[in-house]
Amino acid sequence: MCSQRSEQEPVADPITLFESLAKQPLVSSCSLCHSVPQGTVGAFLAIGAEYQSITSHRIGVFLNAATAAQSLLLQKGAHIGPAFNTAQYIAVQTWLDAEIAFRNSRKPELTNSYRLPTAPLAIGDFTMRFGSLAPINDAQVSLTFSLAPAKDDLYRVSQLKLAASPNTSIFIKSPKFYFISANSTIADSANSLDMVELGVEAGSSMTVGSGTVLLSNTPINDPNARIGVAFQIVKRAN
Repeated sequence: MCSQRSEQEPVADPITLFESLAKQPLVSSCSLCHSVPQGTVGAFLAIGAEYQSITSHRIGVFLNAATAAQSLLLQKGAHIGPAFNTAQYIAVQTWLDAEIAFRNSRKPELTNSYRLPTAPLAIGDFTMRFGSLAPINDAQVSLTFSLAPAKDDLYRVSQLKLAASPNTSIFIKSPKFYFISANSTIADSANSLDMVELGVEAGSSMTVGSGTVLLSNTPINDPNARIGVAFQIVKRAN
């Protein structure tokens, strides 16, 4: 009698799965059109660089989903070109599930981070206050920014500033935008603020990073979605 294996077979990494499972059906079904730009849609299956092309397209638009089934790559269905057949769909879904899980595992952990109260996701100006966030607990300390549409269904944060109160200096490290939707809570993939370490003296305000962030994980068609900001470290600096 054969003994049962005590360990699971190692799971192939996403690049291996793409090359062995997903590349052929994607090239067969999509590359005739999408190896080159099509109107306003950029190429996402560049010949010889298919993996890099499809994972970086519109800052990872195909990977910005909680599950593979929610990916725009699988939801598109039949358009001018053909929809995936069942075997192609399963192959691409298997790769996407592995790719999404791998990338989510590398995103900053939100569970143990400091998080400001969220606000409804909408175009306009935001003021997020630190009144209920320990150890600051000062409603006059705030993070302000504006949110506006950018190209390709993305959104741009601008005028991102941290303001201390007359009595409280503040230090923050690695701010990260995140979203709450009907399906998930997910950190945005933008990493332009990951290296930020900023201290603001009492009575002053300063721009956070460059003051601008291009967001790529913004929930689409969810009127109840919310936006928040998390930090690796928040502390009083006085």
